[in-house]
Amino acid sequence: MSLESVLKAAERSEFYAGRQNKKQLLTKRDIAEHGPGGTRKLLTGEMRDCYLFSSGGTTSTPTFAVYTKKEFDRSTDFLAKDFGEIIGSDDNVANLLAPGNLWTAYAAVDRALNKIGCNILPLGSNAPNSMIARILEDFSATVLVGCPSSLLSIASSIKGSFCVEKIIYGGEFLYKGGREMLKESFGADNFFSFYGPVESGYVGIQKKGSPSTVHTVAEEYHLVEITDEGRIVLTNLDRELMPIIRFDTGDMGRWCGRNRFELSGRVGEEMKVGGAWISYRTIYEAVSEVCSPIALQLVISSDGASDKLEVRVESAEEIDRREVVNTILMKLRENDDAFIGEFLSKGSFRLDVETLPPGAIERVEKTGKVRRIIDLRDHF
Repeated sequence: MSLESVLKAAERSEFYAGRQNKKQLLTKRDIAEHGPGGTRKLLTGEMRDCYLFSSGGTTSTPTFAVYTKKEFDRSTDFLAKDFGEIIGSDDNVANLLAPGNLWTAYAAVDRALNKIGCNILPLGSNAPNSMIARILEDFSATVLVGCPSSLLSIASSIKGSFCVEKIIYGGEFLYKGGREMLKESFGADNFFSFYGPVESGYVGIQKKGSPSTVHTVAEEYHLVEITDEGRIVLTNLDRELMPIIRFDTGDMGRWCGRNRFELSGRVGEEMKVGGAWISYRTIYEAVSEVCSPIALQLVISSDGASDKLEVRVESAEEIDRREVVNTILMKLRENDDAFIGEFLSKGSFRLDVETLPPGAIERVEKTGKVRRIIDLRDHF
């Protein structure tokens, strides 16, 4: 495995061979149009003895990625190595990621856990919450692996006490309110985040003692670049059938030490509403001061004269909607990103909050994730 071998393999790809600018970034649109679901010009050979995976499509049209079986197995070696610093052979580990539907994470985690030698509870996120709770308790689960949205949904329906020691999560940020809820429901004291886009594969994990947004790169498997604009760009050092070279993930970050980078959100998670620039993170942090949201979705619409931002909050708690509105406005004014008071007084920006019970916001069927931002406005 080396950059040289991947670059050499890419010479057999019609897509890469036809590029005049060899340093150009690979985009999700490129993969959608020229990957396995499109012209297949990205591929260096026939799809034989392979795995086909796809992205969840929470922020865009799903893209497809192909790994040879040997490539996929090797990718899980790096995941197993990092998981092995967290999980022991005497742990009972519940895999609560979304199985099937061409999604990668469940299969990758299952294979990595097999290499560690721990006991595995392959529940998946689509099992009934009551069944999951019973299995976790009856078989003394010590580690949970899942997506925050699914874990929080399970936690909201649990009655009783658990003694889970660790929670490993991926696919989404886990904010303070959600972490506190998981800690209260499951009794977990240790949380670890792992990161890896479907298109490129496993990249790195949060090490013990690091903040939740900081990940250490599996450098034998990935070359990570962060552009001057803060975009995370990945080159996989092992994928030869479908080379992933300088892939623009759509994630933002910064270096914070040797081989360690901090995730700071998604490109496009700042939105312009009624003239005001507003970030998803600011809204989430404001809501988290009032309650522990299980899920949060922003819906933007327009009636022509003004834009409306509807904040949909899922929570197991009783919530004072007016308190949520006031806290959001206070946070926006503190940040002063967009002179929010001016836009409110002009009537170009309207804010509403809808409080919902657990599970009320529609999930992406494939992954169980919530679409963070839905923009219903017509754009040119």
